[in-house]
Amino acid sequence: MAYDLFNNISEIKDFVGGGANISLHIDSIGPSINPTAKRHLIRWISESQYNALVTAVDETPTSEETALLPYVQRPLALLTMYEYSNIGGIQIQESGFHRIETEHEKTAFKYQENNYKSYMLETGYEAIEDMLKFLEANEADYPLWQASTSYNRNKTLFVNYASEFRDLYAQYISRYTFEMIRPLIEDVERFAFIPLLGETEFNNLKTAILGKSLSAVQQSLVNLIQRAVANFAIEEGLKRQWVQIKNGNVVQTESLEPQSTRKESSAAMNALNVAVNNSELWANRHIAQIINFLSNNIDDFPDYKAHLDAQTEAEEEEETDECLDRLVCGCDEFCSCGKKDKKKGVQRL
Repeated sequence: MAYDLFNNISEIKDFVGGGANISLHIDSIGPSINPTAKRHLIRWISESQYNALVTAVDETPTSEETALLPYVQRPLALLTMYEYSNIGGIQIQESGFHRIETEHEKTAFKYQENNYKSYMLETGYEAIEDMLKFLEANEADYPLWQASTSYNRNKTLFVNYASEFRDLYAQYISRYTFEMIRPLIEDVERFAFIPLLGETEFNNLKTAILGKSLSAVQQSLVNLIQRAVANFAIEEGLKRQWVQIKNGNVVQTESLEPQSTRKESSAAMNALNVAVNNSELWANRHIAQIINFLSNNIDDFPDYKAHLDAQTEAEEEEETDECLDRLVCGCDEFCSCGKKDKKKGVQRL
């Protein structure tokens, strides 16, 4: 019996190697395949494109489907093993839960289980990124994906790939970590860069990214924005303890006997503050570069210039209102009755 994109355990083993023994039956792991696809994969490839591949496996795939199939099978196989590992080592009987153990085969140590799960999860998500890069490079061959919301989702941010994030920040950022902080990246863009660039200029850049039509000067600006986004997102992730050195948080690690398992806990507050402050410092340095770049290329960004002019006009009107307030209250030139705090520059998130 076939399960989605796999007909037998050998096809899964082609992608996970020693991660699946040939004695494992497809009927045991098969029921985990479709829930795995729904949980991890379909939001990126789209339901229509995934279902088309499932149908193609049962029939005769086109050359385009044949080319795409291994890019989808790999993350699906790895992540299915991750999901199945949560239940594969136990059985439930009338008397309750039981470990599976024989005279010649013993249950793995806990640290081995954890290492296995971590490897399958992180490698599976890296394979999702490889799938997305293949689809984007060959998007004209996959109209079902191109017409889906999954296609747009892959292009909505200034930083859309973990590999880009690694180049911008640090090599330990996995695709799985990137997925964890993706909502923070969206928040950073909305609350830091719309006020800085103005909504129209912000949307201009996003439209050009989606259409792969960035001009040279726009690309230079996006490169600067990406570095600020990466540091702001890490700063916020550290504050919320979403980001770890492993799987995405700053953690403290110690080895425990007798199995040499590693205990992980949140980093001490002073260590966390150092990381947070460092990320914020570098983010603001990049913001300064962005503002300088825009000033030097103001004619290339007329909507940004209009945004600055509108801000200046609003500030002048506010100053006029303050002068009127002083006349009404009767205070001298040092009057503070109508004064308001002015916060210029990028607001802290």
